[in-house]
Amino acid sequence: MEVQLIRNATLKIRYAGKNILVDPYFAAKESLRSLTGKSKNPTVALPLSIDEILDGVDLVLITHLHPDHFDDEAKKHLDKNIEIVCQPEDVEQIKASGFKNVTSAENSILWQEIEINRTPAQHGEGFFLPFMGKVSGYFLKAKGEKSLYIIGDSIWYEGVAETIDEFHPDIIIANAGGNEFKKEYDLFQVGMTEDSGAIVMNEEQVFKLYEYSPKSQIITVHIGALDHDTVTRSGLRSFLDSKGIASDKILIPEDGEKLSF
Repeated sequence: MEVQLIRNATLKIRYAGKNILVDPYFAAKESLRSLTGKSKNPTVALPLSIDEILDGVDLVLITHLHPDHFDDEAKKHLDKNIEIVCQPEDVEQIKASGFKNVTSAENSILWQEIEINRTPAQHGEGFFLPFMGKVSGYFLKAKGEKSLYIIGDSIWYEGVAETIDEFHPDIIIANAGGNEFKKEYDLFQVGMTEDSGAIVMNEEQVFKLYEYSPKSQIITVHIGALDHDTVTRSGLRSFLDSKGIASDKILIPEDGEKLSF
């Protein structure tokens, strides 16, 4: 298995002889609106050309339809006949964008001898959670490969723990930017009277994930590309160092970096 972080939650994974693209977000640097008033998004450029990213892709796996996971640039550049797997709630909207080969992962599907299980995720908590919509993760398993759990946009909660208990993943990819919406900005114009709190894992939640599944190899992504990140790579590394966690137990790849297992 090879896992390449492209940017944010966009991954290119070589798994069981197939190339899987996860959550394609291809927007040019600072071409989209700010989510906090700090900076336009994404805050960094893609590390590769879109053609390089798409080269050899066999399947696109989409966790949900927020624009930092499946944006207009991705829709424009992806072949409309490419195979896409997504959560049931997103099938019709993806088809409406012209894609012809869209499969709903209700629970578990078998694709090219790879077992893909859709897993639960919770994109925040409290009063703000309803505004985030339905999200999912995925667990991948195939003969001759380590098992892989892509948590997706989720905080640490019982659904993640239950997924680990059920599947015992060898490798876990966690979205760990600690992203948060501030009440001053009130992005959704809902009269926010408090901050949203973390809507994906932050440092403390990554540590809880490690404590719960210390035998898994953890990879942290979704860091360093959005203006509502509250976690930096260096800050996360320093926090984990303070907890005595070796750098090879929780990997923090740079954009474009490839990890082989």
